[in-house]
Amino acid sequence: MKQYNNIITLLIVWWITSTFSIVTAQTVNLELPNSKVLVTLDGTGRWGIDDGTAGQLGFVYNGNDLLKNTTTNRNEAGLMLGVSTTKVSDVVKTSTTNRNTDFALQGNIGAGNTAGGFKEYVALYKEAGGVTNPLGIQVTQKLYGWNTGADEGFVIVEYRLKNTTSDTIKQLSLGIFADWNLGTMTENRANWDSSNQLGYVYESGGSGNHVGIALLTAQTPQYYAFDQDGTAGSINIGDGFSKAEKYQSMASNLERTQAGANGNGNDVAHTVGARLITLAPGKTSIVAFAIVAGTSLTNLQNRVQTATNRFKAYHASPAPTLPADLKVCGPAGETTLTPTGGTQFRFYDQIPTPGVTTPIGEGTDLRAQNIQANRTIYVTSIDSLYEGTHSSITIRYVYPTAVIEDGIRELCVNGTLTLQATTGNTGISYQWQRNGQNIGSNNTNVLINQAGTYQVTVTEEGCSRTSAPVTITQIATPLISQSGTELSVNVPGAKTYQWFYNDLPLTGATNAAYIPRAPGTYTLSVGFGNGCEVLSNAFEVEVTSIANMPKLKGVKVYPVPNAGSCTLELPQNIGRRLQLALIDLSGRTQYSAIFVDKQHKVALELPQYLPTGIYFLQITTGQKQAIIKLAIQR
Repeated sequence: MKQYNNIITLLIVWWITSTFSIVTAQTVNLELPNSKVLVTLDGTGRWGIDDGTAGQLGFVYNGNDLLKNTTTNRNEAGLMLGVSTTKVSDVVKTSTTNRNTDFALQGNIGAGNTAGGFKEYVALYKEAGGVTNPLGIQVTQKLYGWNTGADEGFVIVEYRLKNTTSDTIKQLSLGIFADWNLGTMTENRANWDSSNQLGYVYESGGSGNHVGIALLTAQTPQYYAFDQDGTAGSINIGDGFSKAEKYQSMASNLERTQAGANGNGNDVAHTVGARLITLAPGKTSIVAFAIVAGTSLTNLQNRVQTATNRFKAYHASPAPTLPADLKVCGPAGETTLTPTGGTQFRFYDQIPTPGVTTPIGEGTDLRAQNIQANRTIYVTSIDSLYEGTHSSITIRYVYPTAVIEDGIRELCVNGTLTLQATTGNTGISYQWQRNGQNIGSNNTNVLINQAGTYQVTVTEEGCSRTSAPVTITQIATPLISQSGTELSVNVPGAKTYQWFYNDLPLTGATNAAYIPRAPGTYTLSVGFGNGCEVLSNAFEVEVTSIANMPKLKGVKVYPVPNAGSCTLELPQNIGRRLQLALIDLSGRTQYSAIFVDKQHKVALELPQYLPTGIYFLQITTGQKQAIIKLAIQR
């Protein structure tokens, strides 16, 4: 913040009339020797002052007072304000010997010096009590510059205009009048450079000095170039300068942009101004100008650009201060970003170019919604004339991963199972649930022994996320069922099988189905992975439903086992008719045949479609019957 040193001096103001011949007021000198500019100003709107009083310098560039009138020995430059030809307040001449004094300094002029060679004077003034038709405007004037070689040849004057009335002031115009005198003052010319909003005066011959005033703020520019003797249609201010003429010069847009155009030039002056559309009660508007001096028009134009850049930097809002950290929780977070270091801000979703990039919000804060990833917000302050440099903050999106890893989803009989959550960053906590109820585990994994629906809630920095549900089923004891001669089980999720006969493993019997070869006890061990092996119920196989008849003795079958070809040996005198039946373990007849007049040895060729297994060969002749176990091994 700039610190001002009050200059304590006596201020004498004439209140009876707004014109006078002698000015008794405080004057100070803004001295910038490194930029080759020295300016004397007072606290009423005049600058470039040299009325012959000791210590007054005028407006000096490179050792020359560019306002000095060697005829009147008076310098003329100052502020004019008006809304009509009858309502004007100013501190500009009315004749060659008199000027208006419509403004009075309030307090003292403040002087400020900061780093980088910056120097300024600040004055607060308002219309004096003797003004008969006041505008009701309070003016805070700043005149400043930088005492560096890079800032040669210019100072900036700015006016903060505050409406102190209860009514809106409409069509307010502000003008700076300056009567420059370069070299031979009757050989000067005045002109207007619209690209730089610069009114300038130069010597038609001789030294080549140029001097001018450029509007820096964004109002409608006003310009009037005077031939002071009234030639070529100019307002004649050689015979007096009325308030109506002053208003015309600062409120007629670009009515007259050249003076001294004929011959070797003329004694010229000009008004450079700005028009404000309205000024509401209590509101303040800033109008600023660069006063530039140099040796050519190009020199002036370059210095206007330097002054413009300096002015914008001087009035740029400071970069806002943003929170050190800001986060939101998923799945779609929202938060309020509240900057400090200002009162009004603009918010962008990309690095902003002021005046080009469209903001996403403006005000004291920004409500950012539906955030689903890290989001960077860029913020500028707009408290001053110009938008300042940006600050940025990345709103962190926190939504931890909550996934139960793939794995076994069946719980073994009397067994346990471990569920594992995908791990993330450090500082994460876990809470497992079964059927919607917390089960107390806060680790990345949980050991369970009950079926149910499991989920895990993962919490990171206060942000929680619950996984998709995983259903754990209980593996039941397999039940063997019979279909014909085949035994089988139907067990979802089974991975391996092993059949047992009378508690001994059957080699190669590793499928879900098995055809037993002999009566006895059959069981099945089913594997589900993860070390889970479950033994089925026991299934008893026995031969049933073969009719009982008197035994036929002496019957043999060989070899046993065989591949379907065997010899049937019968006793002598068995009879002429022989009936054969081949019966499987379920009691069904798989093959039958009748033999007549056979010898006591019969060669049998059993059908090839008969599968490997245990069969019973039933031989019937007359009223007798023999049953012999037969094993077919294909």
